[in-house]
Amino acid sequence: MNSGKSTAKDMSVIAIRHGKARLTVSSIMLVLSLIGVIITCMDRESSFSRWYWSGAVVVFAVLSLWLSRIDSPKPRRIKGLAVWRGIVHWLALLIIIFHVHLLVYAGIADNITAGLVILMLLALTTFLAGLYYDSTFMLIGVLLFAMGVIATMLYKYVLLVAVIALVVIGLIIFWLYRRSKR
Repeated sequence: MNSGKSTAKDMSVIAIRHGKARLTVSSIMLVLSLIGVIITCMDRESSFSRWYWSGAVVVFAVLSLWLSRIDSPKPRRIKGLAVWRGIVHWLALLIIIFHVHLLVYAGIADNITAGLVILMLLALTTFLAGLYYDSTFMLIGVLLFAMGVIATMLYKYVLLVAVIALVVIGLIIFWLYRRSKR
């Protein structure tokens, strides 16, 4: 009977740990994305925003693969297959982003447009990762899409909106962190 209580307590600790991991990964992804939106809307002449988004994709890939590994109760062989599929999933996005870079080099698109297109591609890829890894990524994908739409519609005011969003996200994270300490 004691072992049942111990197991339930262990499951509770594991659930809390996974919840914190999801919160941490989500926070990192959203903050990186908001910074990317600011950079994109301010990057008229250089190609920094496109390279920023390419780097962000690598971070998103690593975070999503890490979260899927620690959160999966599946046998080791299936985990390996899931990791391989995840690598191909994110690599496909990087290949498409390379094509977006080519569009800018050819003069067909400008840096701001390319940055926003990459953000939308990242939103879609993150949403799709949520279909077969963790549903948290679906929510992040929707939020990234909303950021892209807002950045497009409020292009001139995106810095103000992004700063407000960063403050709100910071307050939410702080509130959730304090709540989990109690």
